[in-house]
Amino acid sequence: MEIYPQLLRYVAIPGSIYVAFIGYQTAAAPANHADIERLQEPRFYQGFLLQWFNPKAWIACLSGVAIFSSSDNHSNLLTFTLIYFLVCYISLSTWAIAGDRARLLLESQYRRKIFNKSMGSLLIICATYLLYSQTFTD
Repeated sequence: MEIYPQLLRYVAIPGSIYVAFIGYQTAAAPANHADIERLQEPRFYQGFLLQWFNPKAWIACLSGVAIFSSSDNHSNLLTFTLIYFLVCYISLSTWAIAGDRARLLLESQYRRKIFNKSMGSLLIICATYLLYSQTFTD
């Protein structure tokens, strides 16, 4: 980050725009069963893009690589990469299981509507803050 300080900005700007778009889609998502059944499931490319434009993941990854990389010894970087990979997949699995269980709490249309608007708004707020912090502050 010291050598290429603008790199974070180039990742954060498209990432925050994409996260805000996902937040809008979440907040505007229908809450009744008939509309949910008509919705198209997310496509693979959407999940793929979300991972590549995820500013939080890039910050964590770049921070870890910067801390553990060395021109003398690559074993620390390899260890970090393996641990990071395992933790990411354990976390993704945990979130998937939690999401499956959350549907029990979201059985009513009213709860789904509140949940969608709340989660979408939080995504938009986070993306807006990140965009602001990367473009208007130095």
